[in-house]
Amino acid sequence: MTAAIALYQALRLPLPTSVPARRGGDGDGEGEEEGTAGGVLIYGGSTAVGAYALQLAKLSNLSPIVAVAGKGIEYVRSLDAATHIIGYRDGDVAQRVIETVKAHAPGQQQQQQPPFRHALDAVSDFGSHKVISDILVGLCDSSGSGGGNEGEGHVGQRKKNKMMLINMLDLSAEMDDSWQWPDGVAWSLTFVASAYGRKHPWMSEERARADRDFACWFYRYVERLLADGRLRPHPVEVLPGGLDGVLQGVKDLRDNKVSAKKLDRR
Repeated sequence: MTAAIALYQALRLPLPTSVPARRGGDGDGEGEEEGTAGGVLIYGGSTAVGAYALQLAKLSNLSPIVAVAGKGIEYVRSLDAATHIIGYRDGDVAQRVIETVKAHAPGQQQQQQPPFRHALDAVSDFGSHKVISDILVGLCDSSGSGGGNEGEGHVGQRKKNKMMLINMLDLSAEMDDSWQWPDGVAWSLTFVASAYGRKHPWMSEERARADRDFACWFYRYVERLLADGRLRPHPVEVLPGGLDGVLQGVKDLRDNKVSAKKLDRR
């Protein structure tokens, strides 16, 4: 539910039940498909939230779907949801994402629109928000989007363009007070307890109610997605040994030995 609230409530991306717009036709869905509803960046694609978000993004007909992952990159590939997968251990992630996406969208500059302006930060730590901001700004500036006047510069273009949005799952990690969010980039937070009507201090009552109503029907929709195989549950490793197994699992998590799976105990 965290992934669903992040994508559809916070980032306002189209639901999987949305029908792509079409040109022409006779009003009953026939005609030439206009294309997808734009793309999205999922940072932390092998996490549980990231993996569900990738699958939902594919069901929503988004493109490109860019996943950034670490040790769980093979699991991300197995989901067959991302159009581009970038390993964050292999150098400058922001630059590699920008170069990869631009190479596969040669007509984007003529369209004056960035390939995507939405991102879900499923890591929300270790400076991930900075990397994502660099990606969004880099793609926006290189596309020339915003229709700014000649000589106005990238910042002016970004101010005229639609806002670029990052949804984060946590702000408990220390933020660098000297760092400023770039012009044109806004961020939001997802608090999954709002699916049950609970609100965080930073959240409005209206947002909590909206998330609760959304979750009421989306949980039932997820049942159908799981039943017909369109949504795959996250891998689970069952730890033996009762509470002793829990202690070992916590140690493995602390030592970064767990990736692309959930731990449960027997």
